[in-house]
Amino acid sequence: MIFFRDKNLSSQLLKNIFFLYWLFAFLITLVQIFFEFQNEKKIIVKEMKEVIQFLAPKVSEKLHFNKHEGYKYILDNFSSFSNLRQIALEDSEDKPVILLKKKENRNIFYLNEIKFSYKSPLIYKKVDKFFSLGTITLSSHWGNIYDRIEGSLITLILNALIKTILLYTIMSFFLKKELEKPIDGLIYEIKNINYENLAPLQAEIPRKNELQLLKVQFNSLLLKLHENKSTLITQSKEIRTRNNELINSKHELEKKIEAKEERIKQNINLLKEEVKSHKKTEEKLILANQHKSEFLANMSHEIRTPMNAILGFSEIVYKHLKDKTLKEHMDSINTSGKTLLNIINDILDLSKVEAGKFHLEFSACYINNLLRDINSIFKNQIENKGLDFEIEIEKDFPQVIIIDEMRVRQILFNLLSNALKFTFKGGIKLTASFKWPNKKVNKLSLNFTVEDTGIGIPRDQIPKIFEAFNQRSRQKYSKFGGTGLGLTISQQLSTLMGGDLRAESVVGKGSTFHFSLKEVEVGSSASDDEETDPLKKPVYHFEKATILIVDDVKTDRDLLHTFLESHNFDLIMAENGEEAIKITKKYKIDLILLDIIMPIMDGLTATKFWKKEEEFQNIPIIAITASAMKEDFDRIINICDSYMKKPIQENEVIQEIAKYLPYKIINLDEQSDEMSEVAKNWSDKEGFKGKEIVDKEILIQVFNEVLLTDWKKLKPPFIINQIIEFSQHSKKVAERHHFHELLTWSIKLKKEASLFKMQDIENDLKIFPELIKKIDEGQKA
Repeated sequence: MIFFRDKNLSSQLLKNIFFLYWLFAFLITLVQIFFEFQNEKKIIVKEMKEVIQFLAPKVSEKLHFNKHEGYKYILDNFSSFSNLRQIALEDSEDKPVILLKKKENRNIFYLNEIKFSYKSPLIYKKVDKFFSLGTITLSSHWGNIYDRIEGSLITLILNALIKTILLYTIMSFFLKKELEKPIDGLIYEIKNINYENLAPLQAEIPRKNELQLLKVQFNSLLLKLHENKSTLITQSKEIRTRNNELINSKHELEKKIEAKEERIKQNINLLKEEVKSHKKTEEKLILANQHKSEFLANMSHEIRTPMNAILGFSEIVYKHLKDKTLKEHMDSINTSGKTLLNIINDILDLSKVEAGKFHLEFSACYINNLLRDINSIFKNQIENKGLDFEIEIEKDFPQVIIIDEMRVRQILFNLLSNALKFTFKGGIKLTASFKWPNKKVNKLSLNFTVEDTGIGIPRDQIPKIFEAFNQRSRQKYSKFGGTGLGLTISQQLSTLMGGDLRAESVVGKGSTFHFSLKEVEVGSSASDDEETDPLKKPVYHFEKATILIVDDVKTDRDLLHTFLESHNFDLIMAENGEEAIKITKKYKIDLILLDIIMPIMDGLTATKFWKKEEEFQNIPIIAITASAMKEDFDRIINICDSYMKKPIQENEVIQEIAKYLPYKIINLDEQSDEMSEVAKNWSDKEGFKGKEIVDKEILIQVFNEVLLTDWKKLKPPFIINQIIEFSQHSKKVAERHHFHELLTWSIKLKKEASLFKMQDIENDLKIFPELIKKIDEGQKA
């Protein structure tokens, strides 16, 4: 429709209102039409009932007597009823008899198809009898109703249409006046609003309604915009001022930045030069460290080589000396040599720790045994100096802990040695305590405290005592001796084990050193009552074999020759690897004892040759070297069959050779049943008196080769466990061979060790070699 073309609000609103009204009017009209149809239907059905009431008696009578007359009667009257469109007659058996229809045109709405009818039975009454003649049905349709009310329908529709048009015209007028014109006025004024023109809206609103409220609110918004505009203008001016200031500051900063960049470039160049200098210094330090390592390795080798001869030959000479004074002098040489080795080991330990190449070995440690050994070593020394010595262990201290026992022992020995060195009155106390940080975890914190009443250390000197090759006030206290490495190594070892070593001291009152370890695992305290039987150490009887000794140092070759000449070996000597290779090509060699560092050809080069050649691959090669560095050990053990570090001892060499060459042994446990039976009957020490010694030759051999060898290892300071073990070993030998004097001596030695009588132990050990003379006396008895 043309009046729906506009898209403004009033048109849209009018369109929606008109559409709703039209829909409502249409529905009302349909309802009216429906009721008109229903009313006319009722009228026609009523007429059908009246027609049947009129025709039925006569039709029944005529049909009863003459059917043709009855049919003719129906036909004559059918056309006189205008509302009837069809008459149907059925007999008593519901069979069609007659059907009459009026001819008519089809309705445009197909209303002729919608039919309705009225049916009634035909009954004839004669006296008291009733005769059923069938049924008569009168029918009509909705098209007939439409023909009756067609004029009324047109009038109804025209009435609704006129009302709709009239309503639209009236509403269009009022909407345009009350809504469209005010809105158009507001839109026009709003379109003319801009940043320069913020004047209030002037459009007239005829009534106070939502448009009037909208105008007021919009004017209020314009007022605020105007106020904000003024503020923005002011702020804009300020911003421009500040912007100019910033531009000026920017130029100044750029100048400063350029100056700083220039200085930074200069600093970078200086840093580059410093980096180059540091790199050169670092390279020098690395080279110096390499030189230090090489120096330590060479020093170790050069010192261990002569020390090997000194300690080895002193051991051999000691065996042959009869004079007691000379033996003591030789013993002093041996002890001094071992002391020198300890100093070398301290220096090497420090070097390994600093290089990060130090390795710890953790195992189960019985704390009581550790403290007992410390007591046996230091008690006599401290008491001989007129000092008190006390060891205190906290109650319920775990019996077994997992630590590097050797390094813990080394630290405690260093601390106690220092305390003994600088204490002249009072005493020294060692305390062992522990704490459980978390009882759910099987780990504890250990703390060892060494407290003395010595000369003390000034507070400013305490940090320096842990520095290498440093002693407190060295010039003043140089009389105390020492390398100054003990505390340095101790502190670094404690750090490696995850612990700490610190000192507290008051000058003139004494010092206290605290050595602590964290997260120490508690070991199983399984019974260790079973003692190892020392008699199980074998006496080796080797089969015939040829051994090649390769060493550039003659004294070392002679030492090995002396160790092995009493055994069933043919010994061949060589001074370097090249000479040794020639010998192996000429003679059949069963085992090679090989030094590593030699002129012309070193030991590793010679070993690579032998391992490459098939005919020499199976010859066992035992490396014997003075090198003590782990890197050397790794290289050697990867190519040689075994490894020994100088200085060496006779029993170590024999035991190492026994790994590769066939031998027979004499083991005291494997003697005859008769011998075992005698030992059972004579287990009591008093029972040996006056009895004959059993197997004198074996006893002499065991005494010289086993007991005397173990006895030589027992040097001050004594370790109680070793003393007790040696006494038990000697006691078993005495019981097996009925050697009364040795038995008595062994029981006495064990008792003295249990009571920590260090002086008595030392005196008894000195007379031990003289006991062999009693063998002949016992045999004669």
